[in-house]
Amino acid sequence: MRTAPFQIQLKARARDRKRMFSFRSARGVESPESVTSKEVLLLQGAEIDNTSAVLCVDSRIGVTGCVLGDQARAGRTMMTESEARPSLISELNRRRNEISSAEVMLSSDLGTDCIRKYDVATYIPREGEPEDVVRQKIFESVGNLREDGVFYFSAETGTAEKYREFLEQFGEVQEKVNQGCKLLEVFKPEKPREKGFLKYKRIEHSIKGEKCKFRTLDSFFTGEKLNSVEMLSREMEAEEGDRVLDLSCGFGGVGIFSAKLYDAEPVFIDRNAYMKGFVEENCDRNDVEDFKVVCDDGAENLETSSFDKVSYRIDGSEDDEVIEQDLQDCRRILKSGGELLVCHSRDYSAEKMMRKIFGDVQARRREVDHQVSVSRK
Repeated sequence: MRTAPFQIQLKARARDRKRMFSFRSARGVESPESVTSKEVLLLQGAEIDNTSAVLCVDSRIGVTGCVLGDQARAGRTMMTESEARPSLISELNRRRNEISSAEVMLSSDLGTDCIRKYDVATYIPREGEPEDVVRQKIFESVGNLREDGVFYFSAETGTAEKYREFLEQFGEVQEKVNQGCKLLEVFKPEKPREKGFLKYKRIEHSIKGEKCKFRTLDSFFTGEKLNSVEMLSREMEAEEGDRVLDLSCGFGGVGIFSAKLYDAEPVFIDRNAYMKGFVEENCDRNDVEDFKVVCDDGAENLETSSFDKVSYRIDGSEDDEVIEQDLQDCRRILKSGGELLVCHSRDYSAEKMMRKIFGDVQARRREVDHQVSVSRK
């Protein structure tokens, strides 16, 4: 993972002093070049004591967590992320800035994982985050506050207004800062009365006579994703005991079908922490026993020459450099003669990247706007 450095100087409100913070970022993380205006607003408006316990939800590269953690040196700061790459970058920057009172956690369930109570919770929703996921994170963040806690929500003006009414169910909403973006504060929010806002989807699908049942998050599921499972699974031919990597696995369809059709041993990797629990559940409901599932930043931590087959779905939202690094890692982890199958948009340059890395590529299946391209090591 290539990282790029930059420095910022921000005033630490708690002790009326200035400190230079140094951060690194990486391709594939939202707005990596600098601090966002939403983060600046939050740091300007949030009131943090030296002994505060602070929860920073969706830490991105760790800017707010590091600065607020520096202010709350005698307290504690928890930075959470549901995406693997920002989580790794946040931890790198926490160490880089020597914020010893803070820690970073990769989590998709704050209600279960953050069992301690906090004085302050902050949340800056990432661009394009599904509405039900944003509501769930607000719901879980407020649930982790002490009775006299404070919740801060920083977003673009339109997004802030969109969730203002939702925030009002927890208490009176104060507008702390308004400069193109808005910082909203809920002081002493009431405990959430509802049970949650995530919407789930159940799917049944058959490939080559094998029917499987899946459960996933409705907001992360599209017909296109199911179509990619169909295309990749129909083009994959494995043997009993083959190790198959389902990279960018989503709800785990390709790996599960490889186990059911060929008695392969699937390994599942996705950058989104939400998917880990769904893959485990889907393996259980389809009687897949020999499997491994992790949330990680691609395949970079897997052993060299350890897989017979790799399936990889490119959905068009990833950064080109991240995709190329994924393809290089796929070549490294494949055994000699191993096969990489990539489902991608036909107008995307995946074939060119694969030819550059593997030397050869074949188009196996084409359907409307997508195709499966295959390379051998």
